Amino acid sequence: MDFTALVELASGREAVPADAMSANPPRSLPFNNALDLAEFQPVHEIVTGMSDDGVVVWDKFDIAPFAALMPSIATLDQFKTDAGEDDYIYRFVGQNLETIAKRSLRKTSLREVLHGKNRDAILQEYGATLTGRVPRASTGNVDISDLVWVRYLRFLYPVRTKTGIDRLLLFMLFAAP
Repeated sequence: MDFTALVELASGREAVPADAMSANPPRSLPFNNALDLAEFQPVHEIVTGMSDDGVVVWDKFDIAPFAALMPSIATLDQFKTDAGEDDYIYRFVGQNLETIAKRSLRKTSLREVLHGKNRDAILQEYGATLTGRVPRASTGNVDISDLVWVRYLRFLYPVRTKTGIDRLLLFMLFAAP
């Protein structure tokens, strides 16, 4: 799918309203059902091969097997805000995510990107992935204009770095309605 063309369906190239990225609540899916729905089992098996007890070991991680998915991948590092709240900063960000967001996300935190009533639910989903030490899947819609939205299927994997289980590996798969 040509995501640039999809985004251009929106009226003009105006910025997305600040709360559009979190305007719709995510819905958790049973992980195995999500794997079947996306035919994602082969990818999951590769990720599992780089994991110990459900947690990706960053020193074992190799991006090469995921070359075809790179536009749909991001990594986010957990940190505490000045107010002591959990937040996540984008490190690597694939082009599909930035095209949908209509902005560069690298070095941007989720609290800067997400606004609106569902932001906290999304942040909790990310935090639960790390504290639960198990991958999670969810689905929802991202509004890219008043008339255009895109459905996503999100896979989150907890990642262990040298400083702890404090990174997320994100696969964000988009489809038109």
